[in-house]
Amino acid sequence: MEPSVLAPWIDTTRSEDIAMLVDALTKAQAKITAPERNRSVRVETRAGGTYGFKYATLDRIIDKIRGPLTENGLWFTQIMKLDESSTYILDTRLLHSSGQWIACQMPLIWDGTGGNQQFGSALTFMRRYALTSLLGIAAEEDDDANAADGNQMTDRKPNAPKPDVMQEPTAPQKQPPPSLLTVKDGDWAAFGRTLISYVKGSQDYKDAEQWISHNQEIMDTMKTAAPKMWTNLTTSLTKVMDDKGAQ
Repeated sequence: MEPSVLAPWIDTTRSEDIAMLVDALTKAQAKITAPERNRSVRVETRAGGTYGFKYATLDRIIDKIRGPLTENGLWFTQIMKLDESSTYILDTRLLHSSGQWIACQMPLIWDGTGGNQQFGSALTFMRRYALTSLLGIAAEEDDDANAADGNQMTDRKPNAPKPDVMQEPTAPQKQPPPSLLTVKDGDWAAFGRTLISYVKGSQDYKDAEQWISHNQEIMDTMKTAAPKMWTNLTTSLTKVMDDKGAQ
């Protein structure tokens, strides 16, 4: 069977027309309230301290949205698939009874170890994030990017793995003007950590953008040579740039 070819005019995040879906979603969101945060997490910071926050489990989120969605002819599906680099992708799709839809695709962050139990925990973790993102629901307290910064998060139940994202070097990097970095001996992890450090330490959003722009060609090569590390890097950079934009 020949692989399917996606026509360039097809948008993978939405159907051609979404007017009826938008109207239905507006009505549904007016009735959706924040789900109860029924699970606690303890965070162990790299500095040695601890603190906790709470979040709503997947089943609690579904219980909260079920009525408002179905009353307005809406429901969702979450389907796993493999992309061309053999990375698991979670496709979360909000469907309307008219056939209209919107969707988001998110890579499953999983290191391939730990067996089916860890895979299931990672999948539940990503299902929760994808669904709440698609519906605009706040289902947890802000962890102040501790997961993205590499601080250890201990979930009391279940023990879901933290996202596998790049960590910046322990020693702060002196900030030169935005420039092209190099990859020594194929060490993509070192490249990613260095780039994150410089982007995070940039004086403003514009300088941070220039660091990414100068190194975009290397990042494109990284996507092919080390797709998992590229996913981790882009996830971390997105968080850092969001923080920069909010300053």
